[in-house]
Amino acid sequence: MQPEVTYNPYKGVQQAFGAARTDWQYRVGVSIIKRDLEWMGFAPEIRYTYIKNDSTIDFYSYDRHRVEIGVTRRF
Repeated sequence: MQPEVTYNPYKGVQQAFGAARTDWQYRVGVSIIKRDLEWMGFAPEIRYTYIKNDSTIDFYSYDRHRVEIGVTRRF
């Protein structure tokens, strides 16, 4: 598990919204690797990441779910 919190203050007022923008981004991810299932030294891996961007301007607020499927190799 990889938790992360980021604070992004932006300078000045955005003319389109008439407000200053400040973002808080929360991110957490988890990976699952099946090492006992191997092909040519590579093992399958599934990664899930959740990101929540909380902005003072609603237009920039979002939730994101990402799933990545790949392979990994131990060196």
